Parts: sequence; structure tokens; C-alpha cells
Amino acid sequence: MSPIRIGMLLTAGAALCVGCADTSSTTPKSDTAMTKDSTASKTPATKDTKSSPKAETSATPEKTAADPVVAKTSEEASEKAPAVEPPAPAAEEKSAKEATATTEEKPAEATAAAEETPAEEAVAELTIGSPAPALAIAEWAKGDAVEGFKPDQIYVVEFWATWCGPCRAGMPHISEVQKHYGDKVRFIGVTAEDMETVSGFLKEDQTPGKTWDQVIEYTLALDKDRATNTAYMEAAGENGIPTAFIVGRDGVIEWIGHPATIDEPLAKIAEGQWDRQVAIAERAKAQEMEAELAAVSERLQMAMQKKDWDAAIAAADEATEKVPEAAAAFMFRKYLILIQAERNDEAATMAGTIVEKGSDNPGVLYQIARLIAAEKKPGSLDVAMKAATRAVELTEESEPVVIAVLARVYFEQGKVDEAIEWQKKAIAIEGSPEELKESLKKYEEAKSAPATPAADAAPAADAADAAPAEKKESSAEPSATDSAEPPAPPESVKDESK
Repeated sequence: MSPIRIGMLLTAGAALCVGCADTSSTTPKSDTAMTKDSTASKTPATKDTKSSPKAETSATPEKTAADPVVAKTSEEASEKAPAVEPPAPAAEEKSAKEATATTEEKPAEATAAAEETPAEEAVAELTIGSPAPALAIAEWAKGDAVEGFKPDQIYVVEFWATWCGPCRAGMPHISEVQKHYGDKVRFIGVTAEDMETVSGFLKEDQTPGKTWDQVIEYTLALDKDRATNTAYMEAAGENGIPTAFIVGRDGVIEWIGHPATIDEPLAKIAEGQWDRQVAIAERAKAQEMEAELAAVSERLQMAMQKKDWDAAIAAADEATEKVPEAAAAFMFRKYLILIQAERNDEAATMAGTIVEKGSDNPGVLYQIARLIAAEKKPGSLDVAMKAATRAVELTEESEPVVIAVLARVYFEQGKVDEAIEWQKKAIAIEGSPEELKESLKKYEEAKSAPATPAADAAPAADAADAAPAEKKESSAEPSATDSAEPPAPPESVKDESK
């Protein structure tokens, strides 16, 4: 089961990668409505050594989904944290995406329209092995028009929206893959938005001095009356974006998943080494597992609503047992539940266990290190150091915010020189958040200031973090620029494929 799917089954509190909701609306309910992922829409990426061009996939591909039960502690944890991606099982991919079993609530008008649809108009099922439906495009926003699927040509139909964080985060990666394959593969990004919205988006800066129009190197199209979305997303039972469909040389759907994890399957399809029957079996198995996890997730949410912490923990343990490949992510959820239940000693023990058992999951490790060092959540700085160090190794020192959290741990340990050294490394990476410079300034000020107790030298935000729980709950979360805490990782995508 894909990390994305697993992530969707976990609550937003775990800041898991989930997909940006359903494409049923041209605009999101709000950034905060994309709970699960708006916080997680910035995830440390990991290198995919098996796939083509700079295959940098986020530690957890994301797809936003709303979770009705979001614990206060969880919200704080996810405020600046990357999506936590469970390791992708041998069977398939698609998290979110971000990634979760619950998806963002559809706007009222979309829901009303759905309710009015006669049962007889049910959409035919679309899965791996199905003929690819024809595209119904109102306008082509960028690139050459695609007049039908030609034989011996591979296509990737990806659903996105300008307001979707994980979608935007994945666009540079998709562009790299498009450049790698050239004319052998045609990427088509389909959105239900209008030309004015998309044109405005393309004029915006992706990075200072470089617009989205300059970054995106593949075709963008506007769905006609949502017909393409219905034929693909709805028919496949997909309700989170970004989601991609690979159409093979014979016009058949070969793969469905998060574009962050498209590299390996696309490479095999392009090289003629793809086993469609295996992919069909894996998807079926993943969907069955998702159904099981959805039931567990519902029990967990009900327990959280009732503040029945023992039942919530039991549900998290059950999920860990049923999906061992996602153990680190479910254990992380348990860690957050223990914090909410104010069982801090157990939470601290769990943090140590997660670091040991989740040693190959950079998203989980980043979260643990950040929560302990920057949020003052249960756990020792030694555990935070192990987590941050391993996360930096797994991301090959390529993610500035992951490196920044390592710097923060050093700072909290009183090793200011090391903190400054690592913070400078984070800042030196192209595209690093401006907030990291503010953190460096605070570290350098701490070094030059007269010796003072660690608590006095810590950023202002730390004082709030250390305050009694009852007071902390009523105070607003300090912004990244107010503290030396690393900001959320750059928007990247959730997890893998479905």
C-alpha cells in the first residue's frame, strides 16, 4: 500500500502527507481547510536512486485531506512539520499525498451537484488495464495540444490545481522527468480551473526571479465541464490530488499514483519491463488494505473525539500491526496521542522507539527531532540528535529544513558553533527559506553574547513552548521568523503513488 494511501488514513495530527483534496472545486475551502496537508505540504525529499532524472521524491508524497479530529498538540506539531511518510511497501504507491483515508471536504455546491446525479449515471470503473478515456479539454493553457492518444506513445495525465501545495511542489520534478524523456513521454497536467486563474498562476514567481511558466516544461490543460476528472479521477476512486495516470503505448492505463513516485514505474514502462498483471494485483491488494485501515482510522478518530486515549492508542497499535511497513508513521501518531493524553514519560519512550524503528523514514525522523528540540515535546535531546542526524543522511544533505533542524538540536545542546556551521550549510542550498537566515542570526547573537543560562539564550518562541500546557494552549503559535525553529520544509509531494 502506498505511503500516500496510508498517510490519508492517518489523522492530520501526524502531519502526514495527504493529497490536496478532490478536484471538485476550482478553489479550496481555505489553506487551513487542507489540514492534513497544508501543514505537511512541505516535506523533506529523498533521492530515488532507481529512477530517472533527479528523482527526488518527498519523504511523503502529499495529498490534502481534512481530518475532523485534529488534536491541539497534533496541530502544533504539523504547523511547521513535513509530511510523515510510511516506507513504501513492495506492493504499490500513492499516499497523500500528500496522501490519507479521509479527503478534504468538498464545497457545498459540489456536494449538492453530486447528490443530484442520478444513480444510473454512475461512472464506469477505471483501473490498471482499462483503456484510457479520451481527454475532454476546454483550453490548452500551456504547451502543444494533445489530439488523442497515439499508438506507441506514452502519456502521463496528471490532475492538479493552482491552490494545491503538493501539486505546486511536484511541478519542478515533473518538469525534470519530462525533459529526461523528451518526445518519448507526454505529460499533461489537467485542472478544473479557468484560464484566468491558471494564467495568473503561471505569471507568479516560483522562486525569486523565476515564474511558474518558466519552471513548468510540460503541457497544461483546462478540463471541460470536469469531464476528464470524472472519466479518470472519479472512475478510479481517486479523491486527492496530485494524482497521475500513465497511459501506455497501447492506450491502456498502466499505473495510477502520486507523481512524486512516478519515476520507477515510468522507467519500467518506457523500457518495456513493466508487468501489468503484477501492478493490477498490487493495486487490488493495496485497496483492500486501505479499506481495513479506513475502519481502524474511524475507530481512532472516534476514540480521539471522546478523549478515550487507551482506545486511540489501541487503534494506532492495531494499524501498526496490520501495516508493518508503515509502522514508523503509526507509531508517530501514537506519540502524538500520548502527548495529548499528558502521558509524557510514555511519549518520551515512544520517541526513542520511533527513532530506532523508523531509522529509514526521513519524514518521521525530522518530525521527532523538530518536536523535541523546537517544540519542547517529550523526548531527550540525544534522541532528537539521532533522529536529525539520520534524517540529514537519508536526504543526502539536500533538504535545507532538515539540516536546519539538526542545527537547532545542536543549539539546544549548547553547541552553538556546530549549530552555526550546519545552519550555514542549510542556507547555502539553493531555494532555502529566508527564515533560516533569521535563525542563523540568533545563533550568532547567542555566541557573541555573555554566557547566560540556556533558557535565557533560547529564541523567544522557546519560552512559550516551555510554558505550562494550559497557558500554551491559549497562546498563538510563534512564527518561524520569531524563533530559531526551522520553518516547514518546502512544498513537496506526498507520498508516492496510490
